[in-house]
Amino acid sequence: MICCDKVRTRHAIWHCDKCWAIFHIGCVQKWVKSSAGDQSARWRCPGCQHERAAAPSHYVCFCGASLDPEPARGNTPHSCGQICGRNRGPHCVHACPLPCHPGPCPPCAAMAPEQWCFCGRQSHQPRCGADYDPVTCIQSCDAVCGEMLGCGRHACEQSCHAGLCQPCPHEEQQQCYCGQHTRMARCGDGQAMQTFVTRVVDGNKITAEETGYYDCGTICGEELGCGIHTCERSCHPHPHAGIVHGNCPLDPAVVKACHCQKKLASELGSPRRKCTDAVPSCGQQCERRLAGCLHTCKETCHAGPCPPCEIKISATCGCGSTKFQIECHKARGSELQCEKVCSKMRVCKRHQCSVRCCPSDHTDMSGVVVPSERIAPGVTDPHQCMLICGRKLRCKNHQCGELCHRGACPPCRSATFDELPCSCGRTRLYPPIACGTALPPCHFPCQRTRECGHYSLITHECHPDSTPCPSCPVLVTAQCMCGGKEMKNIPCYRSHAASCGSICNKLLPCGGHRCQRSCHRADEPCLRGQPCKQVCKKPRKACGHPCSLACHSPAMCDESKPCDALVTMTCSCERMTAQQVCGATTATVRSPGLTRIACNEVCKIAERNRRLALALDIKDRADAPLAGLVRATYTDDLLQFSRTHISWVRDIEAMASAFIGDQNRATLHFAPMKQQFRAFLHALGPFYGCRSRSMDYEPLRSACWDRTAQATIPSISLSNAARYAQVPQMICSNQIHTADDSDFDDSASHDFDLPARVVSSVADRLRRKIDYLVISDLRHGLVEAELRTEIDKLISGAPYGLRWMGEDDVEMYCTDIEARNECLIKWEAMLKSKLPRLGVAGMVRGVRVAAKQSVLPKESSSFLSLNTKRPESSAAHDAPASLPESVAGSSDDNIPEDWESLNA
Repeated sequence: MICCDKVRTRHAIWHCDKCWAIFHIGCVQKWVKSSAGDQSARWRCPGCQHERAAAPSHYVCFCGASLDPEPARGNTPHSCGQICGRNRGPHCVHACPLPCHPGPCPPCAAMAPEQWCFCGRQSHQPRCGADYDPVTCIQSCDAVCGEMLGCGRHACEQSCHAGLCQPCPHEEQQQCYCGQHTRMARCGDGQAMQTFVTRVVDGNKITAEETGYYDCGTICGEELGCGIHTCERSCHPHPHAGIVHGNCPLDPAVVKACHCQKKLASELGSPRRKCTDAVPSCGQQCERRLAGCLHTCKETCHAGPCPPCEIKISATCGCGSTKFQIECHKARGSELQCEKVCSKMRVCKRHQCSVRCCPSDHTDMSGVVVPSERIAPGVTDPHQCMLICGRKLRCKNHQCGELCHRGACPPCRSATFDELPCSCGRTRLYPPIACGTALPPCHFPCQRTRECGHYSLITHECHPDSTPCPSCPVLVTAQCMCGGKEMKNIPCYRSHAASCGSICNKLLPCGGHRCQRSCHRADEPCLRGQPCKQVCKKPRKACGHPCSLACHSPAMCDESKPCDALVTMTCSCERMTAQQVCGATTATVRSPGLTRIACNEVCKIAERNRRLALALDIKDRADAPLAGLVRATYTDDLLQFSRTHISWVRDIEAMASAFIGDQNRATLHFAPMKQQFRAFLHALGPFYGCRSRSMDYEPLRSACWDRTAQATIPSISLSNAARYAQVPQMICSNQIHTADDSDFDDSASHDFDLPARVVSSVADRLRRKIDYLVISDLRHGLVEAELRTEIDKLISGAPYGLRWMGEDDVEMYCTDIEARNECLIKWEAMLKSKLPRLGVAGMVRGVRVAAKQSVLPKESSSFLSLNTKRPESSAAHDAPASLPESVAGSSDDNIPEDWESLNA
């Protein structure tokens, strides 16, 4: 029970004399130390839980005659081999004749001494043994007892019995001592005394001696010896008529002084000669000691008892927190209590005292707490909780029956002496078994039969009845829950819930929707008692859009609320699109004209370019009229790489052009290639407005482009730029021409054109010159103060000024004349990348004021120019804007022969 080792022949043991369980003496000693804690505490036997005081210290045989018995052949292990000799009962005088043996001794077979019955008339001889008791083994002869009862007149009518006879059950009529009253009482009740009763018979008083049994409580009333006063005693036995009934209490020989006994009657001048004379009063204070206190009577000498003490005294309540001024006789008659409620916790630390005027706080003069017998009778601690603990013990079957206490409850003392088997019966625990002991796990296979009747080759261990067997994994064929399909290879445990996965599609009670749940039982409602929560989707009368409210059938759609459907709006050329909430209601019907937005300047330029391309029969320009607005400034590394791999670069450009033209494609994947070719694709991606990334691992690593909102074809392809460009050269707008210190223009750069942000070594040598910056496409409703705030965040402390050119354009100039060009170049690089991202402006470009204006050919000016709408000169502008000089003098002779293929 407390160790896992077997008890062998040479092991020192200890055996319990109650349950006869055998343990190793060392294990029991450890058990005592762990359970008792100290030497003075009691401990329990591990088998029967019998309490003991002394811990086992020696190894003795079963009969206790030998210390450390040696094992001998033929003897029982741990026995001394001698005669047991143990007593087999508290009254048995015969010793056990067997050799030293474990367990209880057999019952004694000898005969006990002869015993008589209770009345002593018959005798018998019982068998001796553990149950023999000379007192309890006395038998009754069943004859009538016949003993005289306490009344002295009747005999006991019960059969031979133990102990004294019962009181007499007969009833009789009894009279009182004065003879005036009678009663019916059990024979023998009361105290029988002789009394003389005087009765009037035929006018004559006759005194006779009778027997009285009780006091009826009537005042006697007989004349005393003085012949004047009567007896004031309660009913009592009367003496003989010739004897005086009693002396008078007011006889002068008895009462010789005043009422307070301070002065004699003779001293007061009124000596008493007979009992009728009044007792004189001395006129002084009575000063007799009052009953129940130390005070004396303050009244004048008086007759009769003294009145109650009315002196005011100071008394404290039970808890000692409040003092009262109260009369002395009232303080003795009741306990004083205040209204203070004790808020201290009791010893259990679980319940509050909550007693009004708790005396636990009352201390005497030495500061010792006075215990309260009223709260906890017999307990020295006044805050001892007297409630029953009632918490569940560790066995989970019984509750703690001790007083409410702190800490853990003691272990359950209940035990069972029945075997505890498992479900299959092949694993069991043998008694005694402590309450709450769990059955050890049974490792034999479970023998239960499944409800489905299937037999599985996969076995599982025995388990309690409360734990179900594992689910049956046998594959079966079963109908789906909706009954529309026969499902094969379904595990048995899921056969009742097999689902074919098809949508129910039954018409719902609302009449406008169908059930969207997957296969479910036919008897199970589609909505499960809930209302339909699908979207209505009925067309609204105001705008025709489907209703977005939850199903409200059969009620009509509520069109008083604005329609929340998104409407796509386009400009007249269908280049720009925007989405807006419809907002139509019954009162405000949406007009078809609200789906149009106004074209901007870019749309106008695109339309002019498209018309020029159609006039010149340039199909590529007609399909992509805005390609000329995208400036491409290729680096020297890209130009050099394209000259070396011109054929491969043209194939890449063809794939990129097809990808940009196909709006349905979101990603362009390239074949696996070497690292230098992937680096080229990463550098070329931003010129097409695409985001590049790498995929897979070597040697199958490749590059791909992701389409963005700025995806477009550059103004000139890299292969053509490498063919016509000569170093140093800048590729801009739609022509390739030698860079000049006075005609460098950066007005066509876009946000995704990352290489254009870096000033190349050629530009550093040429030192671009800018007179002012133009910030266009400003945010709607933007004022100058807000614009200055955003610019100051980017270039704080810069010397600049602003001039408005219109509603959407602003000129920004430098007020520092000497560092004007350098500052404008830095501001352009900063504002061009930040303002569009912040949503403040759409474009930032630098402008150079030309000395003279150039005239372009009429048929090519709208296609080649980036800003055909020139800002008009005004008196408010110090330097009016004009077209750059870079396009001056252009003619058909400067255009390459394959000009049409530059944007392929």
